[in-house]
Amino acid sequence: MRTWGGVAAESAPLLTAGRAADVTVHVFLQREIPAGHSIELWRHFVSDIEMVQCVDAAKPAFFGCDSDVSAEPFVFPDARVHGPGTFFPYRRYAGVRLSQGAPADAQFAFHFHDVRMQTYEETMFNLRVAILNSDELVAYLGDAMLRIIGDKPETLRLIAPTCVVAGEPFDLRIVACDRFGNKSGSDLSSVEFELEHETGNALILDDIQYSDDDCLHTVKSVVLDADGVHYVRARLTCDGLVEGVSNPIVVRRSWEERVVWGDLHQHAYFADGRGRPAANYEYARTTSCLDFCSVCPHQEFLYAPGLLRIADAPVQEGWEELIEAADEFNRPGFVTILGSEAGSLASIAGHMNSYYLDHSNRPELERLRDKGKCRPESNRPESYDAYLTELEASKGEYLLLPHAHARGGPGQFDLPRRPAYQTSVEVCSVHGVFEECYRQWLMNGHCVGANGGGDNHMTSTGNANPGNHYPNTNGLTGAFVSEHSRRGIWDSFKNRRTVAVTGNQRLFVEFSANGSPMGSVLSGGVGPCQLRVDVAGTAPILKIELVKNGEVIRTHRPELVTRGLLRVVWTDNCCSRRTDESKTTGTISVPAARLSLMRKLHAYNGTDSFEEADGVIRFRSNAYSGITRGVLAAVEGADMGSDLVFEVEDTSHKRVVLRDRISVALAQDRQRVSRALDTEEGFRRPVFTPGPNVPHLFLDVDWVDPAWPRTAIVEWIDTIKSGDWYYVRIEQIDANIAWTSPIWCAKI
Repeated sequence: MRTWGGVAAESAPLLTAGRAADVTVHVFLQREIPAGHSIELWRHFVSDIEMVQCVDAAKPAFFGCDSDVSAEPFVFPDARVHGPGTFFPYRRYAGVRLSQGAPADAQFAFHFHDVRMQTYEETMFNLRVAILNSDELVAYLGDAMLRIIGDKPETLRLIAPTCVVAGEPFDLRIVACDRFGNKSGSDLSSVEFELEHETGNALILDDIQYSDDDCLHTVKSVVLDADGVHYVRARLTCDGLVEGVSNPIVVRRSWEERVVWGDLHQHAYFADGRGRPAANYEYARTTSCLDFCSVCPHQEFLYAPGLLRIADAPVQEGWEELIEAADEFNRPGFVTILGSEAGSLASIAGHMNSYYLDHSNRPELERLRDKGKCRPESNRPESYDAYLTELEASKGEYLLLPHAHARGGPGQFDLPRRPAYQTSVEVCSVHGVFEECYRQWLMNGHCVGANGGGDNHMTSTGNANPGNHYPNTNGLTGAFVSEHSRRGIWDSFKNRRTVAVTGNQRLFVEFSANGSPMGSVLSGGVGPCQLRVDVAGTAPILKIELVKNGEVIRTHRPELVTRGLLRVVWTDNCCSRRTDESKTTGTISVPAARLSLMRKLHAYNGTDSFEEADGVIRFRSNAYSGITRGVLAAVEGADMGSDLVFEVEDTSHKRVVLRDRISVALAQDRQRVSRALDTEEGFRRPVFTPGPNVPHLFLDVDWVDPAWPRTAIVEWIDTIKSGDWYYVRIEQIDANIAWTSPIWCAKI
C-alpha cells in the first residue's frame, strides 16, 4: 500500500517550556494531492503552545510555508476539542490550502518563528500532519516529534517520608522546578545546597548525591531524633536565590501504619493521553517522587496499538505494554498497580477505573465494549449490570473506583452498592474539585473513602500542568499502609484508609472516632462520640471542618490577632469548566488604601495573570470547576470602615455571564458572596444534585495571618447514632484542601 508521504521536524534538540523558539516541520509527498485540499498541523488538545499568526513575518508567533506549490497559509485561533470538524484528541492548529494540485514529489517546509512553546515539559510533544478536503480527513502524513524540557529553577520541592521513626535514617529528595512546576532542565550537577531545620538549626549533611539520569539530588541518611512535626528548608544560589520547604515529617517512637503518596489515575498514548507507560512510571518515580502509581488508559483503546505511532514502539496490544511497564517498575520504594478506565460506563454510572491486584489475571471483562454489552451510547442500566457481572466473575482481586468527569456526569448515585470492591471516590483531579460527588456517594449509602488523583493526559505523572484545557493540577492520595507493597497499597484503598489532597500537597491527616481510625465502622446505637483529627500541613491552616451526614457541624479556626493580610479567592460550582472556553478578568482594590500582591494562589494556567500597580491588583484567570484562584494581599492605609471592591467580568464561550462590582466590608473577619452566572441552558451542567444547576461564582474574603500554625490537634464531642458518618475537611490559607475518608456508625 502506497503511503501519502512523510514528516520530519527541525529545531533545537531540546525546547524549553514557556520560551519562544523556531521550529520547522518538513513534509514530503509520495502521492498527488488535488487542488483545494489542505495540509494541516494539529496539536494535542491539552497543549498550550502559543497560537500563531500568518500575517506579519516580523512579529512573534509567525507561521509560514515554503514550497514550489502555490499554497495559502491559515491558522485556527479558536479550534474546538469536540464537535463537527474536530479530530479528538487533537486540535486543528495551522496549515496551507493548495491553490493548485501538488505532485507526488512535492515538498513543504512549515516554519514556526518565535513561537512560545507549551508551558509543561513533555518527552513526546508532537505536531500531527494531516491531509483534508474541507473538513473531511483524507490521510495522516505523520507526526513531527519534539521534546520540551523545564526552564531554569525558581523553586525547590523537597520530598521526605511523611512518617519517620525517631533516630531512623531516611532520604530527602530535592527537585529543582521552573516557574511552571516542571523539573528544571538546567545542569545542576555541581550546585551546593544550604539545608536547615526550620527551628533554625543547620543540618550538617555531607552525603548529597546527584543522579545524572534522573536530574535529582538525594540527601542520604537524614536523622531526626525528636518526636513531633519537622520541616526542612533548602536554598541554593542559581541565577538568584532558589528555596523550598519539605512536606511535614512526623516523627514518633513507632508506627503501626505509615503514609505513602501516589496517584492511581494517569493516562497514556494509547488513547487521548500522552507518554508510553514506562516513561510515565519513570516520571512518577524520579520527578514527582511518588511512592505508588497506576497508568490506567481508557480501556477501549487497549486492544490496538496506540493512536500515536512511535518509531521504536512494538506493534502489540496496549494491555501487553501496560502490564510489562507495571511489572518492570514495581520495585522497592515504588509500587505499581494495573488498571484501566471504564469510560464506557459514563452515561450510566459515571466514569470508573478498574484495578487488578494480580497482573497475570488478564481482565477479559474489558472486552465488553466489543461484545456490545456495554456501549457509551446505550444509556441503559443493564449495561452497568452486565459490567458488574463480568467483573465479579473474573479471577483475582479487583477494585472499581468512581471519579467525576466533565460531560460524562456523575451518573446515578442510587446504583447497586458494592462495598467489597467499590471502596473509594476520586475527590479531586485536573478536572477540578468534586467534593459534592463524594458527598452524594456517601449520602446514597455507599461505603466509600476519599482519594485524589491526576486523571492526567500529559506525561507529567503526579505533577500535572493543566495546559490549555484543564483547570487544576494534580491531586494525590495519602495511603496508610502497614507495608509498602502492592498488597499494602491495595489494602489501604480496600479498607478506606486514605486521604485526598489538592495541589500535590502532602498533608499529614489522622482522623479517629472513639479511638478507631478513619475507614472504621463503629458499633450501632446512640451515644457520645469523641472525634479527633491530627493535622500537619504544608502552609498555615485556615480552617478544619467536621462533616456529619453531609453537613458541616463544627469548624475550628485559628485565632486572628492582627489584620494586615487579606486572602481573596474565587471559584464556581460548574462541573469541569475548561480553560479554553472561559476567561475571568477584573480588579481588586480598597479605595483610599493600597494593596500589595504577596502571593498568587493557584495560578496554574499559562494564561493566568495577577499583577499589582498603584495599589490595585489586576487579574485574568480561567476555568474554576471548584478550584479557587486568588491572591494574598497586604493592606496599607485601610480603616475597618473600608470596603474591598471586587470588579469582575466572567465570560464563557465568548459570552459574558457575569459583570459586577462587588463590595465586601473589611470590618468582618471573613465573608462569602455569591453571584449567579447568566449562562445558557446548555451550560447548566449537573453538579451532582438532581435537576439542572444554576452556576454561581463564589467570592471569599478572609483576614489571615501567615504566622498561623501549620499543625493542629482538634477534638470534638458529638452524639452519634446508627447510620451516621463523619469526615474531616482541612483548608490552608494557600487554598489547598485535604479530605479524610469517613468513619461510619453501623446500622442496626
